[in-house]
Amino acid sequence: MISKVLRSCLSVLAGAPAGAAAGPMPPLHRDREEESRRLPPSKTGNGKVSVVIPCYNAEDFVGATVQSVLEQTYPDVEILVVDDGSTDGSREVIRRFAGRVREIDSGTNRGGSHARNRGAALAVGEFLMFLDSDDVIAPDTLAGLVEAAGQGADSIAFCEWDRLRSRDGGWRAEPADAALPDPDADPLGEWLGMRWLPPCAVLWPRQLFERTGGWDENLTYNDDGDLMMRAFLNGDRLRRAEYGRAHYRDHGAARITVGTDLSSTRRVRSGIRV
Repeated sequence: MISKVLRSCLSVLAGAPAGAAAGPMPPLHRDREEESRRLPPSKTGNGKVSVVIPCYNAEDFVGATVQSVLEQTYPDVEILVVDDGSTDGSREVIRRFAGRVREIDSGTNRGGSHARNRGAALAVGEFLMFLDSDDVIAPDTLAGLVEAAGQGADSIAFCEWDRLRSRDGGWRAEPADAALPDPDADPLGEWLGMRWLPPCAVLWPRQLFERTGGWDENLTYNDDGDLMMRAFLNGDRLRRAEYGRAHYRDHGAARITVGTDLSSTRRVRSGIRV
């Protein structure tokens, strides 16, 4: 259990007075009709994985992202693509996968965190992955992550990852610029020590994700770090998969999944808060 002293330290790092309560966060609601459609555990005994893909103006990448999930060796997967008000051809690309993915229209652009919460609320899986619309995962990734998550209670599974960077007119995998966290160490300390993970390398047991309260829709920067740190404050641990790999695409200063102004005052305040 993480002490009150550590909670105070994290509060200071977040830019709030020690002991102060965090600002209100939109609750994670699940549609009642969708709740009634929750599926029982799969025949494999491991459980269904719901892959939530938030998409905003990602027509050049979202097809490869969806295809990487369709090619998973794990047999029980659903794919939910939440379009967050795209104005390019993203919707047309998504519709090419009709019958194999579930397309969700988020309406006007409200940001990646809202899209992820919307997808999670409609998902039926026992496990959740939040895969940005420009990232891809190797075919054995979900199988390795589910296996790792099942090895201990209160365990969030993670796998190895690398960066995809634009080189010579194409995309090339390069080593990650952050070391993998040590599963046996204090997870919060590891994260604050810059041993972090992108969302595409993480698999959440649903109950652990819901216990955090979901993605904070008030944040536009480091919202994934905020989510993970809240899980660690709940006492959740990390468990490393023995196989699988995530490819985290690096666009430099540009990001395509979150349709917000990344130079805005709101973004700066988000960084200070987290």
